[in-house]
Amino acid sequence: MPMSCPPRASALVTALVALWGLVSAPSVVAGAQPATQRSIDTSVYGNATCNDGSVARYYVRKTTKAAYRKKWLIVFQGGGSCFSNASCLERWNDLDGTSPPIGSHDNMVGDGGAANMSDFDHQGILDEDGNSPLTLLANPFRHFNKIHVHYCSSDTWKGRGGQQTMTGLDANGLPLEMPIVFNGAHIAEAVVDIVKKGKVDSGGGGVTVDPRYRPDDASSEVVLYGQSAGAGGLASHLDQLAAHLKSPPVIEGGPTVWGIIDSSDAVGLDLSVKDQNVLKALSYWSGGSADVVISENISVDQSCGDAYPTYPDRHLCNNAGRLLLEYITTPAFVAENAHDGVIHGDYEWDEINNPDGLSTQQIRAGITAGGALFPAWMGVFRPNFSKREHVQGMNNGTFLATDDGSHPAPPRMVRTGKTSRVSLAYALSCYRDKQNGQTTSACRFVNKTAR
Repeated sequence: MPMSCPPRASALVTALVALWGLVSAPSVVAGAQPATQRSIDTSVYGNATCNDGSVARYYVRKTTKAAYRKKWLIVFQGGGSCFSNASCLERWNDLDGTSPPIGSHDNMVGDGGAANMSDFDHQGILDEDGNSPLTLLANPFRHFNKIHVHYCSSDTWKGRGGQQTMTGLDANGLPLEMPIVFNGAHIAEAVVDIVKKGKVDSGGGGVTVDPRYRPDDASSEVVLYGQSAGAGGLASHLDQLAAHLKSPPVIEGGPTVWGIIDSSDAVGLDLSVKDQNVLKALSYWSGGSADVVISENISVDQSCGDAYPTYPDRHLCNNAGRLLLEYITTPAFVAENAHDGVIHGDYEWDEINNPDGLSTQQIRAGITAGGALFPAWMGVFRPNFSKREHVQGMNNGTFLATDDGSHPAPPRMVRTGKTSRVSLAYALSCYRDKQNGQTTSACRFVNKTAR
C-alpha cells in the first residue's frame, strides 16, 4: 500500500542523516562498479536466445557482504518492442540507437548494450554508492547481489518461441531475409531458475553450485524489477516466477519474493485504450499471422489466462494495469509518474489523430486519482511530474532524491510543489521493511498516495 515515510526513526534514514552531518565526508563517492557478463547455457536452457538466435546474456555483480549472499535483485531491462515486419526491420537497422521508436539493434542481439550494462555505477537501483555523499546509503538494495538481464527479444518478455521471417533492406541497402524468434519469457524464466539453483557464475551449466548464494531459506530475499517493457513483462510473470522461487527444494518456506513494476501502467485511465492493437503484436510474437495468436507461444499471467482461456479475449491479459488491479497476488511496488509520454501517449489529445483524447492535466489527474484503485497491499509511488523509469537509469537524481525539505537534495533534483514528498528509494525501503516484517512508525501507509 502506498506509504508516507516521515524523515525519522528508521535505521537506514538515521545512518543517512548521520552521514550528511559528517564534515569530513568526501566530495566524490567511489566510482566504477564492474559487473561480469554471463551467457545463459543453451545446453540447459535451449530456448534462451535473442531475436537473431544468439545466446541471451546477463550481467552480475555479487555482494561483498556475507549477510547479503542470499539476497538478490534481478532487473529485467526495458527497450520498447517490435511487432511487425516493418517495425522489426526498423529496429534491426538502427545500429547506433539514435532512431525512434524506443529500442534498437542492441535489443535484438545477445551482445547488445554491453558498454552500458557492464558498470552499475549511476544506474539507480543497481548503484551501490549513490551519486554523492548525500545519497551514499539511500539505496535499500545497495548490498544485494544484482543481475541486469539484457533485453534482446523485442516482445516485452512474453514470447515462447514464435518465429517470423524478416525481409526488406538492411542498413546498407542490401536485401535482407532472416528468421527472428521471440523468446523473452524463456529468457526471464532461465535467469530466475539459474539464481534459484545457485549457478549464476556458470550461466546455469555444469555441476558446480555455490549454496552460499542460493535464495532457499527464510533469510533469503529476491526482488524482481521490471523497467518499461520489462515492467510489462514482469506483470505477466511475477506470480509464476515467485511461485518457482518458493518451490522445493527450500527451507522454512523459502525466500521472501516481491516485485517492482516501473512505468508500464495506466491505472486511473480507461484501460481498454491500452488493449487496442495488442492482438496484432501478440500474433506476430507468437509466429501467427493477421490477428491469429498461437496461444502456447505467448506467456500470460496464469490466473488471468484461466479467466480468458482463448484468444481473442485472452489479449486482455497483456494489460499491466488490469493484471495489477485484478490478478497479481505477489507483493508489488508500482512506480508510475502522473504523465508519461510513452506509456500514456495513446490517451493524449491530438486534433487530427485523437480529437477525443485527454489533455496533459486530465491524464495527470486520472493517474493520480488511480492510486486509490490498487489493492491495499501494493506499494504505489505516483509523483505528479513527467519523468520515465524512476528506479533505474543514468540519472540517479529521481531515484535517490528527497524533496520534503528535510533532507538535502542531491545534484539535478529540483524541488517543486508537484514532486513527491519522499524519494523513491526511501519509499522502497519502507515497502521492503513491510515485506520483511520490520515496518516501523517511520514508515506509515496512508490512503493511496505516496507522500
